[in-house]
Amino acid sequence: MFMSKVLPCGSYEAYLNLTTIEQKTYCVEVTSNGYRIVSFEYDTIDSDKIDDGFIDLSFESPEALLTEISPSYVVAFGESLCAKLSEIQRRPDNDNYYGNNERGSS
Repeated sequence: MFMSKVLPCGSYEAYLNLTTIEQKTYCVEVTSNGYRIVSFEYDTIDSDKIDDGFIDLSFESPEALLTEISPSYVVAFGESLCAKLSEIQRRPDNDNYYGNNERGSS
């Protein structure tokens, strides 16, 4: 994901070029309303040509957008989360998270 160098970038909007893990390309408008797909090509606004139902959708975060458009992102995120949780579980100090095995005491 990178900023468009062709489309305008102002105080209230910017445009990002995005390639998913599946190698699909998008141009995404970022405003205070969220992230919205405006084209399936970099540096382009083709709002009238988008027919996948995304044109009226704004997403709160890049993660929410990717969850909707990239099944491989969802899988990769889940695998990464499981790996990190497993790492935490294997730490020797995992049982002593709160200190001296007393929850909430200082």
